[in-house]
Amino acid sequence: MGFTDSILPLVSLLFLSSTIVALPQPYVQRHHRHHHHHHTGSYPAATGFPTATGTGTGGVVAPTGYYPIGNWTYSGASASASYLSGTVYPTTDLSGTAYSTTDPYPTTDISDTAYPTTELSTTAYPSASVSVTSVDESKAVTPTSSASATAIIRGVNIGSWLVLEPWMASSLFTGAAAGAQDQWSYDSTSGALANLQNHWATWFTETDVQTLQSYGFNALRIPIGFWAFDNTDTPYLQGAQDWLDKAIGWARTAGMKVLVDCHGSPGSQNGQEHSGHQGSVNWQQDNNLNKSTDILVTMAQKYGAQEYADVIIGIEMVNEPSASGNNNFATSQQWAVDAYTAMKAVVTNPALVISTHDSFEGATKFINIAKSLGDANGQGTFGVDVHEYSLYDDADNALTQTQHIAQVCGWASGLQAASAVMPVYVGEWSVLTNVCVNPDGTTTAGTSCSVEGCQCIPTTSPSEWTPTTVEQARMFVEAQLEVFESSTTGHYLWSWGGPGGWGVTQGIEYGIIPNPITDRKYGAQCGGD
Repeated sequence: MGFTDSILPLVSLLFLSSTIVALPQPYVQRHHRHHHHHHTGSYPAATGFPTATGTGTGGVVAPTGYYPIGNWTYSGASASASYLSGTVYPTTDLSGTAYSTTDPYPTTDISDTAYPTTELSTTAYPSASVSVTSVDESKAVTPTSSASATAIIRGVNIGSWLVLEPWMASSLFTGAAAGAQDQWSYDSTSGALANLQNHWATWFTETDVQTLQSYGFNALRIPIGFWAFDNTDTPYLQGAQDWLDKAIGWARTAGMKVLVDCHGSPGSQNGQEHSGHQGSVNWQQDNNLNKSTDILVTMAQKYGAQEYADVIIGIEMVNEPSASGNNNFATSQQWAVDAYTAMKAVVTNPALVISTHDSFEGATKFINIAKSLGDANGQGTFGVDVHEYSLYDDADNALTQTQHIAQVCGWASGLQAASAVMPVYVGEWSVLTNVCVNPDGTTTAGTSCSVEGCQCIPTTSPSEWTPTTVEQARMFVEAQLEVFESSTTGHYLWSWGGPGGWGVTQGIEYGIIPNPITDRKYGAQCGGD
């Protein structure tokens, strides 16, 4: 999301306000499960766990006081399993079934991400026989740990880190870089590489990952430019890929997931600064679509590998491609099919979701494509990213806060229709609207006040918001979360680092964003339970 898209001309950079997104329906249900039958044989002991003093039926060694995971999957003559241990638990299970505090062998997922924080019982290891997977040894599959087992994705974008956006990282665009307007021009300025290396090392760190995890977020959407993988015939500097890899490692350690977002595409998919090159839209010109596909295949070979399956849940092929001018929407759709097919041919993580942005045309425009690329058992791994902002259209900017919330509730039907066919997630959203809040809690559209004591959300720093203004913003945030978590696969808030209300930290600090993100003050505003 670029500043040039943002709010209204009257809004100053100093006072820009909040940001973005998270997920609903258990993500694991998007993918095929193993089927379980009874098996009466013995179970080989799991290895690599604390010394055990007790054994279960069949001789399975279990650390005293802990449940084993309820489903076992064989490979040849061996079995694998993991145990919950203190506050250290596996990020996924072996066969796509989540954990339960009441049944060590659940058949359904728990909702949310609420794994137990303490050991489940001091006498929990069952003495009765255990149902496990019945296996035809000739067709056995080695169990894999898949990041898609997270029930609900509640994520945050790491904007302006690996793809610069001047309105967010304004301190970089000073001195020799004062005339730069995007990554393309910035990378040609004196001292650019050293400045980038410092920016990459400080804008977002492992401590920040831990902070987000403490707020209840469980995923990161990390924008990166195509040039991080191939900068041939461009002025772009490389090095961002190394920091993406670091962030993936930080997320894995924190038990979080990662969506790798190709935010900038060859030729610029929208001519905005956040594509890496502001100006002309040439993504569908010359050989740029083929170059896009080639780079995405390179990304898929790496990040779609099984070794990343525990942490990387998806790769987004393109961010916010325009659907007019030099871009043709039908061309974007056909390219998405072709690029998806090329990427699927090289990935080894079958659960990896490969998605495209909807070009602001609506996720339902991709339903037939998803059906053609899906599998006979239900949803496939072709997904769609939608961005839900309420402050860029004239129609939006004519709404009161009550009308904004009603509009948000109206998003649900279209999102549900698309989500019934394919993974749909809200890749970007914001806490901001262009409204002013009166002392009595009523609101008016726009950015100027006519009542004494009134505050306008876009032109007032969140640090100065009254409790009444915070309440109005918080209600809007919770309405969005209600819809996103009941109607899509997940959401990612924009953004980790940003001025004013665009920053997650400020939103948390002033009570605009729930902490944890699952907390609710206002209940169901859209008719839900």
